Amino acid sequence: MKDFDSRFFKDFEKRINKNLNVMQLCRVVEIDGQKANVQPIALKSDGGKRAMILNALVLNHCKEDIGNGKVVLVGFCDRDIDNFRGSADYSLSSERMHSQNDAVILGVIG
Repeated sequence: MKDFDSRFFKDFEKRINKNLNVMQLCRVVEIDGQKANVQPIALKSDGGKRAMILNALVLNHCKEDIGNGKVVLVGFCDRDIDNFRGSADYSLSSERMHSQNDAVILGVIG
């Protein structure tokens, strides 16, 4: 029974971690002002590409170095940023957490 409990919790942890987004290395595909579409560069286990991340927020300190083909570090906010419009407080539009829909480009790598 102890082995079953241990396996259950390890499998449960694995399922949670697969659905939790923290950071990814991505390549910039297109940039439009304060937003960019990026392609994760880590391949899936079958060798295929991961889905593109659309409309990632570009932080001001990245604007000078960012461009198509550049590798960037993308983080995912704890809460949704749909209603974020700059420096003002904003209301959440959903209960979404750690989603690729709330991507922020944290830095340019190359």
